[in-house]
Amino acid sequence: MRVSVCIPVKSPEPYLGRAILALDPSLVEETLFERKGKLWEARRRLAGRAHCSLILNLDADTILPRGYLPKAVSLFDENPKLGAVALRYVPPHDHGHLAFGTSLLPKKIMLLFYDWTGGVPCECVHVWNTLLALGYAVKTVKDMVAEHRQ
Repeated sequence: MRVSVCIPVKSPEPYLGRAILALDPSLVEETLFERKGKLWEARRRLAGRAHCSLILNLDADTILPRGYLPKAVSLFDENPKLGAVALRYVPPHDHGHLAFGTSLLPKKIMLLFYDWTGGVPCECVHVWNTLLALGYAVKTVKDMVAEHRQ
């Protein structure tokens, strides 16, 4: 399966090149950027422009561990009810959570349910609760944690 990488950015990010270099080029069909509007609005527009059946949401300040994308794609091959593969993310001020900003999910699911418009609960909680309520599974890539750059 080939992947559309969707990256919302406010301004040129100093870590962006490093994040893209960590991706497996044999799996990436296209890399799309959106600089306008709020983060969740940019994600929605990016999903609409993506051509592949899988979308990698990638925050510009997140550095993916090597091997994340092939492992995440393989999980979709194994489980037809899989809604997303999140990367465990450990921001400096937290104990970690499953980040929506760094996740792989089918485009059809992204376009179907992504209706978050800000507020409480946070984007991650809203997305995961919606997926689970629709009967989809949310997985992680075992033993992989993303780095966050400030």
